[in-house]
Amino acid sequence: MTTVSRTLPLGARARFSVARCVTALVLVVAAIAAVLGNEGYRGFEAAGAGLALRLVPDVATAWSGTVFTTLRHGSAVGFQITPECTALVLLVPLVLLAAALVLTTRAACWRILAAVAAMWAVVTLVNEFRLAVIGFTTLHWGIDPGYQIGHAFVGSVIGIVGFVAGLAVLLGVAVRKRTV
Repeated sequence: MTTVSRTLPLGARARFSVARCVTALVLVVAAIAAVLGNEGYRGFEAAGAGLALRLVPDVATAWSGTVFTTLRHGSAVGFQITPECTALVLLVPLVLLAAALVLTTRAACWRILAAVAAMWAVVTLVNEFRLAVIGFTTLHWGIDPGYQIGHAFVGSVIGIVGFVAGLAVLLGVAVRKRTV
């Protein structure tokens, strides 16, 4: 009885392994860069939240990581998007998970990178929605109880949902089984 082995030649396996290690390294470096460059991303998030709050006429603007809104009684308040409040808190662990997937699964690197892009979009959009909800509750109910409700309660639930949705997208796209 003769068996046929379907393995790659040694050189092909080495290139394949190097490509996976390089892809994982790129993801780790991207996660570190996101942490170090979080101020710019927070400014982007503030601008997005400001745009969402502009659905209510003349109430919001954004500048340098802070969303400014005018409360009903006419005073203005600014919400600074802190390093703890940015979507990067949720995104960085998921990008590191993607790096681990590159090294531990047989999923194609391009598929994992596409999954990271899709996950990034989902988590960012959900966090933008969370920031808009915080601004909206504060706008309509004031700092107390509006900000407290929007940030601590509703915002926390939305953040958890965003993380779970991002994880589901990452895993769903990255390690999707082929159907025949």
